[in-house]
Amino acid sequence: MDNNNKPGRKPGRKKGGRPTIDNKKNIVKTYKVTAEEESIIQRKAEEAGLTISAFVRECALGKEIKQGISREHMDSIKLLRSFGNNLNQIAKKINSMSPTDKIGVQIMINLDEISSMISMVKKNIDIKGRGGGTT
Repeated sequence: MDNNNKPGRKPGRKKGGRPTIDNKKNIVKTYKVTAEEESIIQRKAEEAGLTISAFVRECALGKEIKQGISREHMDSIKLLRSFGNNLNQIAKKINSMSPTDKIGVQIMINLDEISSMISMVKKNIDIKGRGGGTT
């Protein structure tokens, strides 16, 4: 029965809801691995932030697998974003002050230095979070 011709549905009315996925993965395959291989596959999938199925599928298809960002790194990035937002609010307030205000000028210099430090920390987090550094 066509979805458009279901009882109680007006003829010609579209189906609503979530669209169907054309490439739905519905074929199940079973492969044998040793306990050691299973452990390695599971660990690598977790590091990449993927399910085992997605990890094995991407490996088999030759796709590059990047290490996912850890919860700690994600929390650090959120904290840095909040610092940046606060700095922007302070800078906006200072910019509305008189340009000859010496305190405002000194605060702007300090904000620039803090902003540079935040950028350096963020780059370091990105490098370590993506497997480029030692943890």
